Amino acid sequence: MSESMSKAIKEELTEDFNAVITKAEQFLQSASHEGEVRGSALRGQVERNLRLAKNRLRDVEDAVTGRARATARAADAYVHENPWQTLGTGVGVGVALGVLIGMLVGHGRRRDE
Repeated sequence: MSESMSKAIKEELTEDFNAVITKAEQFLQSASHEGEVRGSALRGQVERNLRLAKNRLRDVEDAVTGRARATARAADAYVHENPWQTLGTGVGVGVALGVLIGMLVGHGRRRDE
């Protein structure tokens, strides 16, 4: 092979290599740009879904808070209207718990003996 021929082949390979590098850079830039667009779209969707979830959670919180307040008001009204019945119920529950605890403690002592 002559020197001029190898020089021509070398130049041709260099041009082909540079063309491949240029195409690869363009592809990477294009992919990067599309990735940014897709990433931006995905981020937008996530932010939108998060905003919707926050709004739904706020609505549920408001509903639960409203129900709890209504229940508290009803309980307060009942206690004010029926103080002796409320006191009797409280004493009854206390006695029942005391008996239950006493039985459990007494039952535990029998096993240890």
